[in-house]
Amino acid sequence: MRRGFSLIEVTLALMVVAVGLLAVFNLFPSGLRASVDATAETRVANFADEVLSALRAEAAKQTNSTEWIAVFGQNLDVGLSDPIRPDGNQYSLKYPADQQAGAEEWIRYSLTTSVLPGDLLTTAELKAWYGKSGGFEYQFYTEYYNYGM
Repeated sequence: MRRGFSLIEVTLALMVVAVGLLAVFNLFPSGLRASVDATAETRVANFADEVLSALRAEAAKQTNSTEWIAVFGQNLDVGLSDPIRPDGNQYSLKYPADQQAGAEEWIRYSLTTSVLPGDLLTTAELKAWYGKSGGFEYQFYTEYYNYGM
């Protein structure tokens, strides 16, 4: 008597394997999307750190209330090493993340500063979007104290 697999058993086994593979392959797009989102969050956080650190350095340089208000009493465009193009109330920055590969990554941002009454405290709100258009809005907020007066 010969023993073996029938055609039905082989077909059922292939179907079980196919269903398992489809489940695994459905995980790839969500994993890639999560990777892209994590990269965007990292790039925006690094950019925000650079901008807010430049503001902190500018705050440390001020020695009197007149200079303090002149610098922080308006919307600021922080001078970064990359070209910034005005676009309405936002600025576009070509972030040099992977320029060797020819990739273009864009971080658009809006920076608002205001001096609170008494000239001793400045608030700064940075909103940033990753990409040339659209994208999730990241918000950063900090305060700078005027210790030099």
